Amino acid sequence: DTNDVICAYDGFHGDPMSVNPRIVRILKSLKLKVPEPLALLAEIPIFKLFVSASFDTLLEEAITQKRGQAPAVVAFPPASNVTDFDESLIDQHGAVVFQILGRASASAPFAVTEGQLLEQMHEFMSGARRPQKLIARLQESHLLMLGVHFPDWLGRFLIRLARAKPLWDSRPMMEVIADERQGQEGFVGFLRHFSPQQSRLLATGSAGDVVGELHR
Repeated sequence: DTNDVICAYDGFHGDPMSVNPRIVRILKSLKLKVPEPLALLAEIPIFKLFVSASFDTLLEEAITQKRGQAPAVVAFPPASNVTDFDESLIDQHGAVVFQILGRASASAPFAVTEGQLLEQMHEFMSGARRPQKLIARLQESHLLMLGVHFPDWLGRFLIRLARAKPLWDSRPMMEVIADERQGQEGFVGFLRHFSPQQSRLLATGSAGDVVGELHR
């Protein structure tokens, strides 16, 4: 994966600033077609708030193409003067894409390596700029988690971050997770033991299959 490629680079010694500017240049030079699952997801009108764990712009492009209106885009750390979720953004733009691990930018950090993921989560959970409104919105929402191939520890943190109570406490909101994690026994076992009622892991089909069925 991207982390392995970067860590294998002789000029990389842990500091993301040695690689992030190059990644920005690479992304600007690429002409990528919007993947079909993102296009189908964008065509499902009931979805208004998209929390993206990617630093690229493909989800934003998919929504713009399929809905005829560009979504509001917010990133953490901030890459613009918009720093948190606001309900009025949905009213104005029809949808919001919130990139919780940063957005590819020459002026703001974004997470590419596992070291950056750790720092981003530390800042997200305890930093002065943590997006309180987004977290509050997630805590009162059902979550559909699609294709998030994260390390085990990060998947646990993301689910817990979006909940006001410990995962085993009674709560009205639930998570449906579709990312082919059935091979990650640690994560599966964790959900089975500590969130058996509110977390549903779809063990058949890929995230793309789930999106296709939702679209149908």
